[in-house]
Amino acid sequence: MLALILAFLGAVVVTWALMWELRRVTFAEAHEEAQLSDPHSAPLSYVVPDGQDPVVLSAALARAGFHSLGILQHGVERLLIDCQSETDRSRVRSIIEHVRRTGFAGDEIIVSHVRFDDELPA
Repeated sequence: MLALILAFLGAVVVTWALMWELRRVTFAEAHEEAQLSDPHSAPLSYVVPDGQDPVVLSAALARAGFHSLGILQHGVERLLIDCQSETDRSRVRSIIEHVRRTGFAGDEIIVSHVRFDDELPA
């Protein structure tokens, strides 16, 4: 009987710990999203090519230490990237250019040069 009570209490503690960790992660993601969506910040904006999953790019950027957020804006998928310097901008460009890309249908997508929205002709 004591073993059953201890097992139950252990399950409650583990469940509570998992819920607490998920809450912490969710709040951290919400904070990052709020920072990138803030009109006073100036994140890099990259138009994700049609058929490309922005999560693949976002994961590659996260491995390199960059925060990014995929948004759908006027029917165009964009990736907002927290980038503070020209050196970081070059690193972000290189990371995006070197990600192996396949479209949703499995076809490889070739990207010759990454351009951010602020570099496109007006």
